[in-house]
Amino acid sequence: MTKAIVKREAVPANSRLAKSERELRASMSSQFEAFYQQGVILERIRSDAEYKDAGFASFDKYLNERQPLGLKRTQAWNLIAATRVRPLLPEMDSTRVESAGWTEKAIRPLTHSDFTPSDQKRLGKKIATRVKRGEPLTATLVKSLCDEDRGVPRKKAKAKAEQLKT
Repeated sequence: MTKAIVKREAVPANSRLAKSERELRASMSSQFEAFYQQGVILERIRSDAEYKDAGFASFDKYLNERQPLGLKRTQAWNLIAATRVRPLLPEMDSTRVESAGWTEKAIRPLTHSDFTPSDQKRLGKKIATRVKRGEPLTATLVKSLCDEDRGVPRKKAKAKAEQLKT
């Protein structure tokens, strides 16, 4: 079964539909970036040692035992790491829903210890260029570019070749 793509005419900018679509886009954009505020709050709890108010000796013990709002330790640290990287990345075109913003999952490959802040900025620009060309901003896209930059495909091929020799 094939699907036909129906070309639609542009919606007048002042129509109710256009206004509703702008509201929808804004709502979706705020959700894409919601991780950032969560990471900021977690970073404040960590840096200000607020966890000590509840009797915890360390931030990790706080996360492991209390699991604030169901957040597990790994997810909390992923949010904090993504929050640290996000300011280094370019804004995305907010007129396209599929590229409405960065997500923690999309940023995660950029938090790898191999990357310096300048690497993160450079890769962010490379990702933004690909998104402008029509690719959706996904974790898969970011991971593939990060792996390519780190030489992961070459390392895997070399390891496979070594394995075949033995």
